[in-house]
Amino acid sequence: MSLAIASPLPRLRRARPGLGTLVEIGVDADDAARAQRGIAAAFAEIAAVHRLMSFHERDSDLARLNRARPGELVAVDRRTAAVLRAAEAFRIESDGAFNAGVATALIRIGALPPIGASEAPLARDDGAPTPSSARVAVRRGDLPLDLGGIAKGYAVDRAIAVLRAHGVEGALVDAGGDLRHFGNRAATIGLRDPADPVRLLASIDLRDAALASSATSSLDGRRPTSLPSALLDGRSRRSLAPDAGASVMAPSCMTADALTKIILATDDREHPMLGRHGATLVLHRPPERVAA
Repeated sequence: MSLAIASPLPRLRRARPGLGTLVEIGVDADDAARAQRGIAAAFAEIAAVHRLMSFHERDSDLARLNRARPGELVAVDRRTAAVLRAAEAFRIESDGAFNAGVATALIRIGALPPIGASEAPLARDDGAPTPSSARVAVRRGDLPLDLGGIAKGYAVDRAIAVLRAHGVEGALVDAGGDLRHFGNRAATIGLRDPADPVRLLASIDLRDAALASSATSSLDGRRPTSLPSALLDGRSRRSLAPDAGASVMAPSCMTADALTKIILATDDREHPMLGRHGATLVLHRPPERVAA
């Protein structure tokens, strides 16, 4: 629902498909070779996050967790563990408005494929976690998880961290409307109308912050369709009403990503979590009709 538009920031720009969208990285660096290395490493990090947390990849950490038996310890990457902890913290703080345990409902409306049966027993991790891994215990009664509500934002945050580590002086990472910027020169971001994505409602200058946008209307290309929204109220696990949208600016893209879902589920433009997380609601369009 957001769009990076003309800005003096990117001196070097690259785009690749990833995270179910087109990911674009623009960097501001005097050293072109260093910038190229940073961009390549950032794309590699985004691809790693996708492999770890994709619902669709059979061997992802998330898929293995969703196939695991109650009580089983499943070895996962520490990045996956970090996102799982964040998802649970957002669920608790939002009283369930944000909820990663909605995969069954998303499967039911066709937004996710069915969970396939495991063809072989899962390998157990009986040793101590390594520096790059952790172990997650699956509790009895846990619902299948989908991390789509925050994993994309986390991937953007990780890409920014990698670019900083490579000495890039400024950058904008845009993953289909989930963005994060750092550097001295702001990036101008256009905000789309949730009910008419070809129409720009406003633009903002983004500097040293993240911006995430979510809209409840399913899209066919760039036009809304009559399909049920893949955005659900985590409390009822029902699709949210169409034509609504929210854009949130926050210190991290994962936080902004989660907060857009919470604002849409609660329809509360002054939700206390905004202030607690140093976030700002920059666009809010409430639903015009109630979901059936």
